[in-house]
Amino acid sequence: NPAEITVLDLVREVLGLTRSASPVVRRPLPVDDPQRRCPDIALARRLLGWSPTVPLREGLRRTIAFYAASRPAAVLKADIPQQPASARAADPVAAGG
Repeated sequence: NPAEITVLDLVREVLGLTRSASPVVRRPLPVDDPQRRCPDIALARRLLGWSPTVPLREGLRRTIAFYAASRPAAVLKADIPQQPASARAADPVAAGG
């Protein structure tokens, strides 16, 4: 997806889609770490005629569904702290909005 998104916004999106209550832990970045990450897909467009057709949110949903289907539910529940139902209902991202 060529649209720029912060790592924090990506984390929030994944947490919302998975209904996870996992804490966000910030760590110092390496000195040479890029401050911005936005892919340039011009070469893929030019050489391959490729452009993205799946929006980021839908791609995340599909990826989450794939992993959820390929791992036993008990393992998934053990891996992800869940938000209470009241918090999920109040969260438009978690509620699928």
